[in-house]
Amino acid sequence: MAKIDPATGAAELINPTNSSLQGKSIVNLVVHPDGPVVTLHDWVDDEKVEVLVDPDNPAAPSSWISLPLVNGLGEGPSVWAAVVQRADVIWFAVEAVGLVRWDINGPLAGPDDPLTWLDQSDDRWDEPLVNIDGSALDLTVAFGLEVGTDGSIWAGGNGLVQFSYDESAREATLLTSIGEKTSPLIRGLVNGNVSDLVRDANGDIWVATASGVNRVRGTGTEYEIDTYIDLANYLGNPNYASLYSSNVISPLPGNAYRKLAASVDGRQILVSADQGASLITVGSGGGTTVPTLATAYVYPNPFTGESGAGLAIGGLPTDGTAIVEIYNLEGQLVYVDREVTPETGFWPGTNRVGEAVTTGMYVVRVTSGGVSRTMTLAVVR
Repeated sequence: MAKIDPATGAAELINPTNSSLQGKSIVNLVVHPDGPVVTLHDWVDDEKVEVLVDPDNPAAPSSWISLPLVNGLGEGPSVWAAVVQRADVIWFAVEAVGLVRWDINGPLAGPDDPLTWLDQSDDRWDEPLVNIDGSALDLTVAFGLEVGTDGSIWAGGNGLVQFSYDESAREATLLTSIGEKTSPLIRGLVNGNVSDLVRDANGDIWVATASGVNRVRGTGTEYEIDTYIDLANYLGNPNYASLYSSNVISPLPGNAYRKLAASVDGRQILVSADQGASLITVGSGGGTTVPTLATAYVYPNPFTGESGAGLAIGGLPTDGTAIVEIYNLEGQLVYVDREVTPETGFWPGTNRVGEAVTTGMYVVRVTSGGVSRTMTLAVVR
């Protein structure tokens, strides 16, 4: 891992050769509000969680602790996620074990007392949560954790679950359970395989899944879901056209989505996927820069190419230019023009090597001013 100086941008590499870090196969990092850094490891390392208690002195052995497996994390092969619920409580998603709660100060002290990082004799480890009554989510395969604004825990794996936890009784109570959307009439995720979670400045939970991104607005049973899917995934799943309108198509990188990261103020969400990354800016009240160009349209439609004027875009802002991408229904890029002006013919009906495209349906994506609109186009020869 690397420590970055915010003033200069210089990066200080921290690894087992120049510090007292033991494992090198780190899959996730969580920064505690007080400064310590929690490193999560996969099956390669014997140490599953190491905590850098003093980030200013990573070379000193006294700056690090390794969390126990027996009577602690459990003996799962990997620890995929962690979240700080309050100053003295951290939850972990441990593969093949479940959700594990660690109270740094133990039951005799509270979050306002000094944290006893280096004294593990007073630690409290609760039994892992494997499932929660009322939900089909298997917590042993959880990949993402987040804390709601009300202190509840959100966990994602083969679906999404929200629960509260009674630390005296050591019991979890289900608040909501969300699976994959299988009907236009139900609320659900674009895909049931959840890879990561973050919370934005509005308290909304962003959920990365195998084929798209979801935003869950609300809590308990009172929630709504906004869905964002890249064009290739939208066209590649024959069910999506019946489940969603084309407005869910967004300028996301595509293929499988992996990790989410929120800025310190929660106003920006970084989405990473196999084919790149996208930055989403979150407005106050839940708005984002993902909305569409509602007035944009393509003409003529159907397009024959006989007029000689070429395909044009109407309804664009009169100043500036737009990026226009044309895809076939297999999600393959047929044509792209990065400087399309409003009401001007730009496409003669050919692919990128100048060959005439065949009769059929195509998808046109227009991007201007950082927002996009996706439309369908019929080509008739």
